[in-house]
Formats: sequence, C-alpha cells, structure tokens
Amino acid sequence: MVQGNISDESSVEACIGSAKEQHGPIHNLTANACITDESHEYHLWEIPLQIWQKTYNTNLRGTFLTIKHFLRVLGSFGNLAIIVTGTETGKFGQAGHTGYASGKGGLQYGLVRGVKNDIGRLNSKAKINSVAPGWVDTPLIEGRLDDPKELWTEAQATVPLKKIAQPQDVARATAFLASHRAAGHSSGECINVDGGMEGRMVCWKESEIIEADPESTGAEQHSGQIQIYSSNGTNKVLATNATGKRPVGYRAPLYRIRESPYALLEAYGFLYGKPHLWASNTAKSTLTDDQILL
Repeated sequence: MVQGNISDESSVEACIGSAKEQHGPIHNLTANACITDESHEYHLWEIPLQIWQKTYNTNLRGTFLTIKHFLRVLGSFGNLAIIVTGTETGKFGQAGHTGYASGKGGLQYGLVRGVKNDIGRLNSKAKINSVAPGWVDTPLIEGRLDDPKELWTEAQATVPLKKIAQPQDVARATAFLASHRAAGHSSGECINVDGGMEGRMVCWKESEIIEADPESTGAEQHSGQIQIYSSNGTNKVLATNATGKRPVGYRAPLYRIRESPYALLEAYGFLYGKPHLWASNTAKSTLTDDQILL
C-alpha cells in the first residue's frame, strides 16, 4: 500500500511513482477519495471558508492531482481507464452540503468531459468516465438514515428501487467502466448508481417553517377575507372569498379572480395587469402612490 496526502502535489507525484516501481505499469485508476460531513449542515452563507477549502482540496484538487500525475507517469501504457467517483448530489444538489455537491458536480461533468477531450492526444486507447452513486450503505452515513422519515425523504421517495445501494453495486459499475472489453468505446460518460433516482425532495424541516409576517408580505388571512396593503400603508379589504375558496396562508394573490371583484378593484383605485388575469384583458400602466399592481 502506498500512502500520501492527496491535496499535496509532491506527495501525489511521489505516490504514483512509488506505485509504478512496486507494481509495474498500472492501467486502471479509480479516483475515489472524498470527504463530507453528514453530521453537520451549513447554509451557503454560513459555511466557514476553511471547511469549503478543505472539502475542495480533497475532492476536487486531490482528484485533479491524482489524474494529472497518473497520466504523466503512466499515460502511454496501452489501454488506460480512469474512473472518477461522483455522486447523485453532484447532479441534484443537496441543501446544507453545497461545497460537496458543487465539487462533485465539477468532477463528474466538467473535469471528466474536459479530460476525455485531452486524453486521446496522449494515448489513443485511454478513456475516462465516472460513476455517480446515490446513498450507499457504508460507515460514512452510519445513523444518518435511521429515522424512517429521513430514509423515505432522502432515499426512497424519488427512487424507484426504494433502497440504498451496497458498496458492491458501485464496485461493479466501476469494474464495467474499467474494462476495455465491456466498455471500450465509452469515454466522458457518467453512470448513475442511484436506484433510478428522479430528483431530490425539496422540503422544509419542521424547525425551519417560520410563520410569515403580514407586514412584510403585504397580504393577510382574516376569516376568509383577503386583505392587501397599498403602498402608502393603508389597508383595504378587497373581497371576501374572491377566489371561491378560503385563502390559504399569507400569500393570497387573486389569480382565480372572477368578473365580480373588478368593480371593487377599480373602486378602491387598485390596478391590475393581464399577466395575472384569465378573464379580462383590462390592464393599466401607471401607478400612483396609494396603488399597487395585482
């Protein structure tokens, strides 16, 4: 085994050279090293710079250095295959893990597709591809999906196979891409190993749901009435059940407006435009200080 610091170029160069000396020509490289912290989530505006840099130094810089020196030392040796480990997060993103998601997306799409256009100039039999696993049952996620609700949201709701992958699932996809017999004419591709994942559940956690402030939204719910604030701060009740339904929440645009409220709108001096109406072509273009546009 050869060990080194993946984010340090001289260390990576020494490791590749040592591997060649110990094992002779190496035809397959799997760039698999990565770090992430599933125990903590940072919004983008909260990410400490050192956390961002540490993630990029390992995941993006480290993979770049590994491929660079692998090609410099071993790039001319016959059939070469490079497989980069990406992730479904690089495709769909993940709230609280923007550094990890953006780095992996850069690898499995930007880096792989850029290198595949260069690699043929060095070796006409060299190829590069990536695998993008979803959730994989490894110690890295230990405890992360113990909650059935979390398991459903993250790994089942948008996954037709309704399960998380085993390490051998990813290993087999990697072996397939490494084979010149099985995948000799594939380069620059990304194989998803995510159970057919269609996307990510975009939802708010209970702790994140904050009741809106009527003064900031300009609309408020009052026993079935829609109350909208004009620009001068005075409020006028425009309609009761104008939409035909009880307004829900604090945002209640009159997008299902019928002919009957038009007179109310005009009586109170409110303007309305065609983009928001389906029953009228009426539209005006000027606003006064005490008017808003619906």
